[in-house]
Amino acid sequence: MDDEYSTTGGGFLTSRSGEANIEKFDWQSVEVKGSDVIERDSLFYIDAEGAIKGHLALHTMFGSTQVEYVPFGDVFSAVNPGSPEGIHSAQMNGYRMDAVVEMCRPY
Repeated sequence: MDDEYSTTGGGFLTSRSGEANIEKFDWQSVEVKGSDVIERDSLFYIDAEGAIKGHLALHTMFGSTQVEYVPFGDVFSAVNPGSPEGIHSAQMNGYRMDAVVEMCRPY
């Protein structure tokens, strides 16, 4: 399963004054009860190089009410320097999680 990828959901990453928020997150496979924790409890900012730093809050097991915090900020493959466009990766419990940021535009 080392090279197996699956898209579980997506949304919009908005940034104002350096703070970044996930908005309109939608699970692509099934509807997950309590999934608003992603929008409500995640905490991010974008550094000068465009890397997303902070943590993603989510339930790591379907049906679980326990919230885990996935740390982001260690691995970033930039598409445009100074922009968050690219692949942001995190490791947790033996799994790699990639957040793909694309189609960025200024407010």
